[in-house]
Amino acid sequence: MLFAFERGLPHGMFAIRPHPVWRTFAAQPDADVSTSALLYRASRPSDAKVEAALTDFLHHIGCKSTTVMVDPPKAPDIQDVREAMMTQNCIFVGSPKSNPASEISLSLLWGAAPFESSAQNRDKLLIHMLIPDAERRTPSALMGPAGRQHGFSIREAAAKSKRRTLSVDWKPLLEYEASKCEGRDAAIVVIAKSPLGTAADVTTIAILGYTGFATEIATRELTLGEPPVSPESMDSVGVQAIAYSCRWRKSKRTPGATGELRREIEGEGKWGPPWDRVCD
Repeated sequence: MLFAFERGLPHGMFAIRPHPVWRTFAAQPDADVSTSALLYRASRPSDAKVEAALTDFLHHIGCKSTTVMVDPPKAPDIQDVREAMMTQNCIFVGSPKSNPASEISLSLLWGAAPFESSAQNRDKLLIHMLIPDAERRTPSALMGPAGRQHGFSIREAAAKSKRRTLSVDWKPLLEYEASKCEGRDAAIVVIAKSPLGTAADVTTIAILGYTGFATEIATRELTLGEPPVSPESMDSVGVQAIAYSCRWRKSKRTPGATGELRREIEGEGKWGPPWDRVCD
């Protein structure tokens, strides 16, 4: 059935409907009007693969997508992003490590100032990325020092709730390239129905992989899988965060080899919440 869906073939006695996450993106079968979406992505190859997968998926559900290229260190205009989120379906691909538009979108959703690293400003965001200092090239409301743990810090929507850590396995590049190993990676997905007080029936989705590999895997699970988002929540205005954690294995890179060596270990991927499933 998925093979047929991805190639636009008839489904016979069965039909595939997109998950309620995609309700505002999907055209109604009996309506002669398509929907539209903006895709914000950076220029790195892994994000180009995600864009291609999203473009195909959106096409099959009757949604026309337009890609907005983001070239760090230059960031998009904040007011332009705000206007887009309030009037159109928007998808932000990748974390602020590569895509500053993702930082802008999440900062707007949680009432923080983008690219402002003060503790008071950062505390407004329910999600923090814990990354090495060398990968934080600019001040950020979303990204903070990793310390001993790499991954994401998550605070539930309840006021003053304790933060949880969604850990990933991280090694310096030279050590990683020279090793044969297994590990854990993860992505946060933030979904906002009618964001920023708009009355428009639109949705903003940000897919923030700790790495490009995690963004790609989470995108697949978000489009073709069963993320823990209820139909009722997608009929209500608000912001919700979910997470996908997976395990991978890789071989040692041989001289001249290029591209991603990691492969997801089948059957090891998990969605949260419940946060106990994915967090330490």
